[in-house]
Amino acid sequence: MFLIDSHIDHTKVKTTIIAQRETAIAQAITTATNTDLVVLAGKGEDAYQKINGVDTPYASDPVVAQDVIDSLADES
Repeated sequence: MFLIDSHIDHTKVKTTIIAQRETAIAQAITTATNTDLVVLAGKGEDAYQKINGVDTPYASDPVVAQDVIDSLADES
């Protein structure tokens, strides 16, 4: 993540690094305005991620995003 950030021109764009994927997705969605576009660029809809060499189940980015959107609808 820091390697990618090192190639960004910070005079042209504001960046925020959030290491916890679910937190980052939630913040991106909940702070977006009607003129913003949220792009989840990740590894896709794999059912597992490797953690210390172990296949560990996790919710994919679209599932996490939908959960955040559903929670916002529940608050309305």
